Amino acid sequence: MKRNALLQLAPAILAAALSCARPFQARANPRLGPELAATIGNGQKEKANGLNKLGMNLFEADRLDEAFEAFNQALELYRQENDPAGEANALSNISLVHLRRKEWLKGRECQEQALRFFQSHGDRAREGESLARIAFTFDGEGNREAAVTYYRRAISLLQSGTDHRLEAAAALAVGNDLLAMGKNQELVELLPSVLPVYRNSGNRPGEAAALELLGIASEKLVRDQDALAYYEQSLSAWASAGDGSRQAGVLRVMAGIELRLGNYEKALRDYNEAISIWRALNNKSEECRLQRSIGDFYTSLGDFRRGLAYYNQALLLSQSIDDPAGKAALLYDLGHLHALQGSDAQALDFFSQSLTMWHGLGKADKEAQTLAMMGQECEWVGNHQRGADYLNRSLPLWRKAAHVVGEIDALSRLDMVYATMIAQHTPLLSGVDILDQLSNTIRRVAEINDPQVKALVFGRVGLAHTILGNLDMAVEYHRQALALFQDSRDRNGTAIAFFNIGLALESKGQLREALECYQESMNIREKIRSSVHLDDVKSGLSALSSGDYAHAATLLIGTGDTARSFDLTERARARTLLDQLANFQPKGKREPRGDLLREEWSLRAEIESMETTLKRSRTEAAFDPAAVREIQSRLPLKRNEYEDLLTRLKLADPEYASFRTVAPLTLHDVQGLIGKDTTLISYFVTDRMTLAFVITGDSFRALALGASAADLKNKIDWFRRFASKSESQAGTMKELYEQLISPLEQYIKTPRVGVIPHGVLNYLPFAALTNGSRYLGERYSIFYLPSASALRFLRQSRTQPGNHLLAVAQSRANGLPFLRHANEESAGVAALFHTKAFGSGEISRAEFLRMAPRYRILHIAAHGELDPANPLFSRIWLAPKEGDGGALAVHEVYDLELPRTDLVVLSACETQLGARSNGDDIVGLNRAFLYAGASSVIASLWTVDDQATAALMRSFYTHLKRGMGKAEALQAAQSSTREKYAHPYYWAGFVLTGDPDLKTNR
Repeated sequence: MKRNALLQLAPAILAAALSCARPFQARANPRLGPELAATIGNGQKEKANGLNKLGMNLFEADRLDEAFEAFNQALELYRQENDPAGEANALSNISLVHLRRKEWLKGRECQEQALRFFQSHGDRAREGESLARIAFTFDGEGNREAAVTYYRRAISLLQSGTDHRLEAAAALAVGNDLLAMGKNQELVELLPSVLPVYRNSGNRPGEAAALELLGIASEKLVRDQDALAYYEQSLSAWASAGDGSRQAGVLRVMAGIELRLGNYEKALRDYNEAISIWRALNNKSEECRLQRSIGDFYTSLGDFRRGLAYYNQALLLSQSIDDPAGKAALLYDLGHLHALQGSDAQALDFFSQSLTMWHGLGKADKEAQTLAMMGQECEWVGNHQRGADYLNRSLPLWRKAAHVVGEIDALSRLDMVYATMIAQHTPLLSGVDILDQLSNTIRRVAEINDPQVKALVFGRVGLAHTILGNLDMAVEYHRQALALFQDSRDRNGTAIAFFNIGLALESKGQLREALECYQESMNIREKIRSSVHLDDVKSGLSALSSGDYAHAATLLIGTGDTARSFDLTERARARTLLDQLANFQPKGKREPRGDLLREEWSLRAEIESMETTLKRSRTEAAFDPAAVREIQSRLPLKRNEYEDLLTRLKLADPEYASFRTVAPLTLHDVQGLIGKDTTLISYFVTDRMTLAFVITGDSFRALALGASAADLKNKIDWFRRFASKSESQAGTMKELYEQLISPLEQYIKTPRVGVIPHGVLNYLPFAALTNGSRYLGERYSIFYLPSASALRFLRQSRTQPGNHLLAVAQSRANGLPFLRHANEESAGVAALFHTKAFGSGEISRAEFLRMAPRYRILHIAAHGELDPANPLFSRIWLAPKEGDGGALAVHEVYDLELPRTDLVVLSACETQLGARSNGDDIVGLNRAFLYAGASSVIASLWTVDDQATAALMRSFYTHLKRGMGKAEALQAAQSSTREKYAHPYYWAGFVLTGDPDLKTNR
């Protein structure tokens, strides 16, 4: 429910209670007709009573002019009969007509005359009624102070009566006024005492509205837990009243509070429940708003892929309804998302479209907000002057809209832009004095009542002072921001404030104090993360804290505390996978909610049907191109919908309540797991440099390397383009060797090297790095780990080893090239283990899922397909059979149970890759098989060559069968393949992740 709709609710209920009538509809009959006059009666008193009764009937029928005439005639007769009680009743009724016509002064004058009689005769109930009606007239005039005074008097009198309906309505009205006046404490003291009135009378809408007002007031008083408790009660009351729209509105407000408190999973549950209600009510406009809110949720976690998916769904939905403001808001959201992603041209394009629409709609505040974000975007890309121009353009629009908060927010952003321009010696606008600007912003903050907005402004002013080098001032303003965030229980804001204080203290050279602040920030984020069970939310929260870990780990390297630096990097990487591995257990047969299960089956069938149609369209000319384009546009949305359904299934699964977060290993723990023949090299990539840790069972070295994240990305992207395969050694591989290996060489004394990549290094084949004479993969057998802490779970013993080998081939997939060597490859591998392979067309997805848990080694030679937009739908293509399209997708692998499996070999394209978060969690086939219980996975970093891959796999399994460990067998296979195929493209694409050993028990 929109907040302004709630504020209008109490007066509406009061008006109904006061008048007992439907909304006013004008009538034009100034006198009573003879047919009405004939019903009055004979005696004066009898006529007066009859006219009064008739007037009320006419009033209830919305015939206000006739009712007014009847009441006035009754008044004249009561006066003639000298009947003050009747006169008071008639005056009170006449006031009702004035109130319905919004003639506030006339209505009040009539009620005040009636009030005097009720007071003089001690009629407390009627006195309370009159006071409530007088209060209502003051509300109509906008005089809330007077209204509250009269409402309070009315309530105290009405409490002693027997009919408490008017008391309840008056309590809602006074609560509404107190809220509008900012007297929230008075509201929370008043309304609880009248809640029993609603309950005893069965007035569930009134009770729900009162509870909601209490929730709003508690929220404004920064009593979020009280607010949530009131909102929860209001949900139940709205449900009893059968008002789904009110329920959905409350859920949306609750989600906002949960987000502020860092209760991300609860917020997501509230959003999903609200969106289900709007869908059931077929309210597309509100559903669209909720889609935007969930998009905002994922965007705030840095999960831009899912954020974009929800924005696109909302955009598609908005096209079916006439909601230009909603579309303008969506364009703004898309601009913000692309700005955060660094897609600058797209961001400005979306912002410009949004700006044009807001201007056409006459929404000055929204136009100003968009200009401010365009200024922020220009600042992010280094175009400070243009950024300042946009922000300055927003200021008069904020003032036009009388939006003080927006104006001050823009001023604080402008302060940061000007500070950056000064630091970079860029000329400012004439007449701009940055210190005056900052002082003015701080003075203006006093005009804001919202503590969170104040905190944000203080934070920006603090950052501006940090940029200018006024570090003491910076620390002071960040501490003020910290105090405000702490008071409002905003855990995410508190973490940011600690981080900003750390930056300023680090710049001052107070390294110990800076580390303490970074530690506080990390501890808060870890505490938030530990309360979350959903994988994608956990990954997003890990990504949010990546900056804390990067600064702290780099700082510790500089101070010589290298062991602690390593421990911090372990806390920063692949934490979601680590939790998944730690919580792995046989899943058994669980029965999710039946409605969700039916929805899952239906949606899966729809997706498979669309995929089958698309595959057939690639080879059959009969398909309508327009129909194919429509399916291509709808399929990603359906996959997003399926991913959303999986989230809802998890939220409904009680098992997730027991999902535990595990602590990463320390350096000492890791060293206890490393064999004498192994060296681990753990990398941690930051914006400024790359940290490298070289670890053996009895030694440890830490180095700061010069390679930045951007530099590494450029070199790795260049190599992966494979512009020329004629040169056996790529130049970038030499440069990367110099940056990443040469400084460490003197510490590598073992034949086996375990690489723990980070960031863009997840896409680098370390075996292909070369010093110009030899490849790294020639000198060492190399394996990968998602984190050092994963070692203890990937090496768990297999107490019941499975059958030796399941070899599967599928050479054909619609629209993809024929794999000539896939059947030959799988057959050759199977022969080594004295078994038979399943060739093309012989094993479907369902059959593989049923058979796989029985085997120790799984080998799949087939087409792989990476889906970066929907990584849960990255897949391997197996045999299509009736009702089974053959696609083995990531989300299905996550449901597998492979506790007997030592090795999975994915002899297909790009099976090592997936969607990577800033917390280094990757959603892809490789890590899905690890989560399912496999000790190790061999997968590919790029689209591989079919013939070279077949040769490499034959060699790998031959060496494995002769007793080599997995890492050594892969090294030997790469060496033999390199003799025929010199370029790394042919032999370096497959990497081993997990436990490098294997005992085949021949």
